[in-house]
Parts: sequence; C-alpha cells; structure tokens
Amino acid sequence: MEPMKTDGDSVKEIFETPAVKAVEEEILEIMFNLDHGHCNDSEGKMAIRHLLKVRQRILNSMFVMDDDYKQLLSEFNDALKQAMLDMRQKSIAMHESVTKVQLPNVDTWGKVFMGFNYPKIHPIQTPRARKMWEVLTGSYDYFMPLYEDGIHPFVITKTNKIDSENMMLYLTEEEDNWNEDFDRKMTADMHLVFGVHQLVSHLYFSIFDILWVRDFYTEVKCEVDHYTYKPEDCEDVNWNELDYLD
Repeated sequence: MEPMKTDGDSVKEIFETPAVKAVEEEILEIMFNLDHGHCNDSEGKMAIRHLLKVRQRILNSMFVMDDDYKQLLSEFNDALKQAMLDMRQKSIAMHESVTKVQLPNVDTWGKVFMGFNYPKIHPIQTPRARKMWEVLTGSYDYFMPLYEDGIHPFVITKTNKIDSENMMLYLTEEEDNWNEDFDRKMTADMHLVFGVHQLVSHLYFSIFDILWVRDFYTEVKCEVDHYTYKPEDCEDVNWNELDYLD
C-alpha cells in the first residue's frame, strides 16, 4: 500500500483503511466483552496488548515524514520536553521538602503520562478514536505494564545523585536526538527526547497518535521506608539448601 500524506482528509483515509479499522474494532470488541464478562480477563488483556502492538506497527508503516508532520512532531516534542522539565522540578521540590523533616530512606518518583482527554485538534474525532485513546492512555484499564511508570520516570533515591535535565530527557549528559523511528535526514536537527522514541516504539502509541497531543498528566509521589529494627541485623536465608525438610 502506498503511504499517504499529511492533510486531515488523508489521515482520515489512513484510519479507515481495512487493516487499521479491523484491528481497532477487534480491540474494542474485546473491551466490550471484558466489560460484560464475556471473556477471560487475563486472556482478554493479553489479546489487547498484542493487538495494540499490531496497530502501532500498521500505523507507523503508513507514516511518511513531510514538512507539516515535522512541524507537528516538533510541537509535540517541545510540549513533552516542557512537561518532563516541570515534572522534574516538582519532584525535586517534593523530595527536598520531605527530606527536610529528617525522614529516613526517602524515594521520589515523577511520572508524565499522555493527557487523558482525547486531543481536540486531532483530525479524527470519532467514537472509535476516543475509545481507542482511553485504551492507550489507561483511562479504562492498564494494558501496558511499562506505561504504569509513565512515558519515562524520573527517580530520586537516597543512594543516587539527581539526574540532570539532559540525562532525564536524553539519557546522556549531552543533548541528543532520539529520531531512529523517523526519517533520519529530515529529523536530523530536531533533538527529539527519549520519551518520543519510548512512546512510538515501546509503549504502543503510534506516530499518528502523538502528533496532535499537547497536554499531559503529571504524577509525583514520595515513599518513606521505616524499620523498628536494623535491616542489617536480618539473617540471610539460604535458598540453595533443603533445610526446611528437617
């Protein structure tokens, strides 16, 4: 099949191709059956997880970069980058406020998720599209275990130093460009953050899902571990011995 171009009508044609329509309808039919107790919960979720990956591959294979798509991708990258930086700032502030009261063993997690509201600027505004968005974002249920930690988590523990902005965004201290999922030549100057690659390669969102997203959901949590004993006093159990038969 010849890949289609950027304008809204072409995007609508892509989502109405038999392959895309069939896989989305199958996902939503399984969702309906799960909701009404017509199929096994674990088997249904496993099937949905597999079909989401198939859907991602189909849609990504139909994507062809052009100047309009590049602009949309740049806007999404900027929005995600800013959401990640805001989350990092909030996480550090939360961690510092908790450690100031001298609580021991403080761990802090910052997470950024795609906004739960379906993007109003997306060319596709159908009930099927909105329901697929709820499946992808976990609004209805989590089908992607990796996404439970968000697009890419930011973690502060008592034992590690706080990652720099670049380390969080690019997994390296130098500004990088995670553009292997796109036309390398056209995106050579974009500095795409790691989260973009994570979404369209590992988290089952397709490129056509992310381009029109500008809103995100942030979650920051602190956890404090406290023992009434010294953890180092715990005896190690040797699981290599059959000592429980005595």
